[in-house]
Amino acid sequence: MSTYVVVKSVEVTPDPPTIPAQTRIVIKGEVLRRMRDGVYLDVVVKRGLATFVASTLELLDELKAAGSVPSWQKAVEPGPITLTLPTLQSLGASAEEGEYLCRVRAMGWEDELLFGVDVTVAFRAATAAAVSG
Repeated sequence: MSTYVVVKSVEVTPDPPTIPAQTRIVIKGEVLRRMRDGVYLDVVVKRGLATFVASTLELLDELKAAGSVPSWQKAVEPGPITLTLPTLQSLGASAEEGEYLCRVRAMGWEDELLFGVDVTVAFRAATAAAVSG
């Protein structure tokens, strides 16, 4: 397997997370090899065995939305990237307290894994919350 992206950091904002509707996952990394359009992200949010979010996103579209690549670009070129995922917004403001696993997988043209990140976000009562990754 070739390395396409080296993940440098994963942040959850705000820190500590307050409510899911305002929580975002920010992944910063370095693209080592050019990735043409068509790379997609599988994003899953689970709590225990229950799946709350399962979505597929186009990596290039998400990078454009985050301002990491110009809107006219047709491929992800080598260099730094920042990917911002509002993944937890789908849980809504009334999500139950507890730990949620956010699994992000970037998949290539033949379902090759290009990079992956698992982040556990713990929502607690009102202001107490924790993040681990």
